[in-house]
Amino acid sequence: FFYFIITDFSSTTQLSLELIAVLIKSYPTPSTIATNISTMKLLLSKLTALALVSVSSTYALEWPSFLRGTNNADVEASLESDCEDGYFAGRADVDKHWNNVMKQNCDKVWGLEAEGEKIKKNKYPSNPSDWRKSTYNQCGRTGVDERVAEIEKQCLHDDSSQCTDLGNEAAEIIVLNGFCTPGGTYGAAHEQPNYKAECKDAATTICMGNIPNVAHRWCP
Repeated sequence: FFYFIITDFSSTTQLSLELIAVLIKSYPTPSTIATNISTMKLLLSKLTALALVSVSSTYALEWPSFLRGTNNADVEASLESDCEDGYFAGRADVDKHWNNVMKQNCDKVWGLEAEGEKIKKNKYPSNPSDWRKSTYNQCGRTGVDERVAEIEKQCLHDDSSQCTDLGNEAAEIIVLNGFCTPGGTYGAAHEQPNYKAECKDAATTICMGNIPNVAHRWCP
């Protein structure tokens, strides 16, 4: 107990020594017990007050310069409120896009991360003009990222059919481009004859051959 007082309240050495002196008085008489108790209570109250002042001063130094001199409890409550507001607003913005634009279609979840980045850039920029907005935006960006991750998990992890379908379709595209078409025609689709181009070439050749004939008929 004595060690606790001396080490934790080194700035109040004198009061600590006075308290110790009271505590170690050997065998106080009944007539002095009440006096000693009162003295101990007074010294303890002084030590507590000084300790609180010391702790308050220490934490005050941790606040940014523009917040010093303000009520720390009020600032903490304000920061907490701004952060919570931003966090839930960010999540709500993602839900709004997912529900109203993407219609909760997991086929479109692949573009949700990009939409989340747009939301963060437009509504929660990383370089706001004041500290309150900075707190709001930082927590808003966190809310956006968390909600995007949750939706991606629902579509791509909890339900693996999206991944299975994607793999099957990728295989089909590879076969289409390198082997044959669904109709059984061998050769890649882009290697099939370009009938429009061939028709244009034939028309150009015919046109050039008929120019003299047309001129002879029209221009006697």
